[in-house]
Amino acid sequence: MLFTMSESENYRLEILNKLNSGKISRSEASRLIGVTLRQLDRLKKRHRDLGTKGVIHGNRGRPSNRAMTGENQRIILNLIIENYYDFGPTLASEKLLEVHGVSVSREKVRQLMVDAGIWKSRRRRRTRAYCRRQRRSRRGELLQADASPHAWFEERGPRCDLIAFIDDATGMAFARFVETESTENYMRVFREYVELCGRPEALYTDKSSIFRVPKCTGRTQKVESTQFGRILKELEIELICAHSPQAKGRVERLFGTFQDRLIKELRLAGVSTMEEGNQFLDTYLIKYNDRFGKEPANAEDAHRPLCKELDLDRVFTWRERRKLSKSLDFSFHSELYQVVNYETPRRLMNKSITVLKSLSGEIWVECEGKRLDFMKFNETPAVPKEMDRKQLNSFLNRKPALTVKERVNRRIGMPT
Repeated sequence: MLFTMSESENYRLEILNKLNSGKISRSEASRLIGVTLRQLDRLKKRHRDLGTKGVIHGNRGRPSNRAMTGENQRIILNLIIENYYDFGPTLASEKLLEVHGVSVSREKVRQLMVDAGIWKSRRRRRTRAYCRRQRRSRRGELLQADASPHAWFEERGPRCDLIAFIDDATGMAFARFVETESTENYMRVFREYVELCGRPEALYTDKSSIFRVPKCTGRTQKVESTQFGRILKELEIELICAHSPQAKGRVERLFGTFQDRLIKELRLAGVSTMEEGNQFLDTYLIKYNDRFGKEPANAEDAHRPLCKELDLDRVFTWRERRKLSKSLDFSFHSELYQVVNYETPRRLMNKSITVLKSLSGEIWVECEGKRLDFMKFNETPAVPKEMDRKQLNSFLNRKPALTVKERVNRRIGMPT
């Protein structure tokens, strides 16, 4: 008769044979197998009565007494198919316990989903190995930032971006839904974070033109910093640009988690707009941070409070330099403005000014640290006259005759 034995069972059989032949003592056999003398006597008796079969575990080939019944498996699988058909095994097992009160392990859920064909085991890809970097020791010492465009509301709402900040020391996340990844939206979300937590010591981002001025080539005029980079300088926050996505892997993994968990939580809550999504994030992030957040190595908070000298309405603005004309007017975002009510207008001719636009859309002008009064210059655009076909052809054919030099340069009438 053939028996399937494990390595440990084969080792026990070898020790028992030596014991029965008198090559080793009971105490030595007990020590080698790792059982008490009483248990050794039981093993010896079973081996004497049943032979080799007595060494094999008695439940070998039998179903476990703790195995889930077929009826329970069908109930759990039906719940998964009806409510969580595209969930991962981990999230599905959590929702089964949280919503339905059914306690089942992640591995069992995975097996049921694989057998039902709604989950496929993933092969691990061979990727380049990156050395892990130690977390910063204090909360607020380093903040990682990024944005992720995605169908966050699936087919229920429009595609949008999620701007997220995650603390390097604790893994605490802060995020908001925005229409698109732009400088102004980064300003809004980051201002909300600063007002809530304070000023971090450093911000870790990618090399997007929102944060970093691209390298100048040719005769391109060099710009010192971007609008967002200037804000960081005024807040005394260091900007660090990553050379690869893996360098800021914490925020990259955060989006991987959100694109799985957050999307399904939004679906279960029936959220379909950005306004509802941002309200949902207020409560969702509290639960997320409580579960996945870490205690920092140093309890000291590195966030710096906002000083009274810092006017956030002025800091978080869009600023551009302009030069006044002799008529004291300037253009800004395709609009024409004119400075008014100035005591000595001649002193402002050809002066450089700074135009500031707040996040609320308010515009003001400063020159040498002083605010200037201005007004929008409303020009009445000329309304073009409608032309019929003949007039249009006549207008298009109305071209000046070419000069002799132009005809020579274009080699018109010249021998080929």
